[in-house]
Amino acid sequence: MHGSRFAARCALAATAALAYAPSLAREYHVSPTGDDAADGSSARPLRTIQRAATLAEAGDACVIHKGVYRETVRPARSGSAERPVIFRAADGQDVLITGTEPITRWSRHKGSIYAADANWPVDQVLVGGRLMVLARFPNAGADPYKPEMVAMSPEGLVVTAPALKRPKDYWKGGTVWAMSRHRWVACTVKVAASDGNALTLAAKPAFWPQGPGVGLVEGVLAELDAEREWCQADGKLYLWAPGGADPSGLAVEATRRRWAFDLSGLSHVHVRGVRLLAAAINLDGADHCVVEALRSRLASFARGGRGGFNRDGGMNGTSEGVGIGLGGHANVVRDSVVAWCWGDGISVYGKDNRVVNCVVHDCDLGGSDCAPVDLNGRGHAVIGCSIFNAARSCLLHRKLAAGRIEHNDIHHAGLMLHDLGATYTFTTDGEGTVIAHNRVHDVRCGTGIGIYIDNVCANFLIHHNLCHDIDNSGIRLNTPAKNMQVYNNTLARNGNAMGYWGRTSKDQSGTVVANNIFTDAARFGEGARAEHNFTGARPGFVDPNAGDFRLKAGSPCIDAGIEIKGITEGFAGKAPDQGCFEHGREPWKAGSSLPRDAWDETGW
Repeated sequence: MHGSRFAARCALAATAALAYAPSLAREYHVSPTGDDAADGSSARPLRTIQRAATLAEAGDACVIHKGVYRETVRPARSGSAERPVIFRAADGQDVLITGTEPITRWSRHKGSIYAADANWPVDQVLVGGRLMVLARFPNAGADPYKPEMVAMSPEGLVVTAPALKRPKDYWKGGTVWAMSRHRWVACTVKVAASDGNALTLAAKPAFWPQGPGVGLVEGVLAELDAEREWCQADGKLYLWAPGGADPSGLAVEATRRRWAFDLSGLSHVHVRGVRLLAAAINLDGADHCVVEALRSRLASFARGGRGGFNRDGGMNGTSEGVGIGLGGHANVVRDSVVAWCWGDGISVYGKDNRVVNCVVHDCDLGGSDCAPVDLNGRGHAVIGCSIFNAARSCLLHRKLAAGRIEHNDIHHAGLMLHDLGATYTFTTDGEGTVIAHNRVHDVRCGTGIGIYIDNVCANFLIHHNLCHDIDNSGIRLNTPAKNMQVYNNTLARNGNAMGYWGRTSKDQSGTVVANNIFTDAARFGEGARAEHNFTGARPGFVDPNAGDFRLKAGSPCIDAGIEIKGITEGFAGKAPDQGCFEHGREPWKAGSSLPRDAWDETGW
């Protein structure tokens, strides 16, 4: 879909949101055919967005006209609440800001492999806007979430793998990308030396216990042996283009700049209606900034060496990469699409930031502990989003306190890894974090869970969620799990409705489970109080095979609940119903309202 159509469909909402009382001080126009020595009027536009960003003061707008811009934009000044600094695409025009540089002047290296100069570190190569694959063994298949791997066994800093038997130092300089047999999380580690089938690593693999695992090696020029593969060595880029074509006739680009907009430390700056390719937005330490009507694709492909589980409480940064780093305070990302990231799609940290009506999909392609949406900090809200397709979890909220996760459609987690939740947290006091009115479904990875509150957590309010078609538990509260309130959820067609696990504890003291519908078995720990829940195969749904889990007339769940302050107000009958939908009331909705043709961003 063209960016102009997407921008046009968002125009009315965006215009209303940015209707400021004071008139704008000035508009600076930017066009690829402009001149940075011009005055920035519509008749004499500037050539770069950065020139406009240097000139703009509070209340000014930078109007960006159709074209491709290869730059990082860093505004010189903040705006104010009444007079923000605005960067927006001209009405109905397709504006692309890219972090890539074209690669030209190709010459044949050997066979179908061509070479060209590229003397900066390249994270990713695109041909015609589609991802190519860093040379690897074994070669990549058609599905990025199901990479071909070989058996590996780590012992300290040495990895042995019979399939990797090669001459001495053949694999030196490459990178091992591997995971344990449990497939909890992947890690990447540089190869310092190799001898036969033994690889000496530059560092101990993160979260890869001794014993068998699986992995691959990438970034070795000698393994560039298939279409779509590329490698960089000695200041040159090597590519076997699709179809074995001469890349001189193709649009080949390589990543060079990390940020499209660097808003770190700034206040009241708005970005609206642009497309981003292979470039991210940095809001570290920013406040009251707004990003809206954005389409971002392939924003982060920095392959990191940390791996393991992230507990840094901030943006994933230079290791796994990020599509939008939503840090600072009171910033908003809304009405936007973020897709195809090596690490996080949107990293939310700091305080009181919001992600509203967004579509975030196909992230964490590196298989680390990243996610389409990753929340750390306090007071954040994720509202009305569609979040789907992730190697591990779709929404992480480890270390999120006093947050809100509401009215989201979350599905297809665990496409590469195991033992995870579509939403997931661990060792966290939620301090009243609300998880409500979400539709969570289609987690098919064995130990795949819908709403997963892992060990040593407390103080979450989980109500009016629909969790269905999940291999393991719809909701899981691993122990100790104290003061959990689980009300009016519908948990249907899962491996089990509710479950828990604890190595040394079964403690669920202070936990109340009421007014829920369980079509599968439910298990509770010590101290949990369960009451007025329906358990059985026939709760009386309208049409579950068509995804309609409302209650039909005559359902045994109608009027079978109890009143719970702040949860069941406005019920329709003699008493509240069990489950997430009240019979006789308009059902709540989950997911983004953005037009579906704006969602279908492809990458692989």
